[in-house]
Amino acid sequence: MSTARSSSNARRPTSRSSTWTNPNPNPDPNPSPNPNHDPDPNQVKDLDNYYKALDRALMKFHSSKMESINKSIKELWNRTYKGPDIDGIEIHSEHEGETYP
Repeated sequence: MSTARSSSNARRPTSRSSTWTNPNPNPDPNPSPNPNHDPDPNQVKDLDNYYKALDRALMKFHSSKMESINKSIKELWNRTYKGPDIDGIEIHSEHEGETYP
């Protein structure tokens, strides 16, 4: 079994070691060019456009998936259920600001 040994050239802490103090103990990792941290209007506009585009894309994706699921449910329902009282079942989802009758 081998044991790791420290070299004699390694620095060892001493009781007289000096301590460095950071003049700014909590530096901002992302310094803003504006010291008041007011958002840049162009950045706000870009983020708003991104948010809207992402929202539209997610809604489009969700709608297409719901159509696919409802198509599968309809096919399975018509193959499985033969009663006269229920024609079919569907899944509906309400989006913010939207309601179904």
